[in-house]
Amino acid sequence: MKTLIFALTFALAAGAQTPTYGSLARSGAIIDHTSAAKPAPVQSGTPLPAACTVGELFYKTDATAGSNIYGCTAANTWTAQGGSYALPAASGSVLGGIKIGAGLTIDGNGVASASG
Repeated sequence: MKTLIFALTFALAAGAQTPTYGSLARSGAIIDHTSAAKPAPVQSGTPLPAACTVGELFYKTDATAGSNIYGCTAANTWTAQGGSYALPAASGSVLGGIKIGAGLTIDGNGVASASG
């Protein structure tokens, strides 16, 4: 009788388990992150936050495209990431770009055309 009660108790306990297999996606669980302190992978807004920790990113919505991503590079220090690059003019010692004068054009494929 004791063996039967033990076996039934074990069987009921084993059947009451819900496996998740280590993945919330497989278990069907829905997680609500809206009340989290930082629900998005990158914060966004117009003013940069006063406080930050190294490694955080911020998307500044009122900045021009290409200059709107900031990274926290030191405690409470935001640094613009990326930015514009100007190709230097070519010279005898510098491999760079060339200046286009009058009568010379270069199309989007890099083909130069002279006129006049």
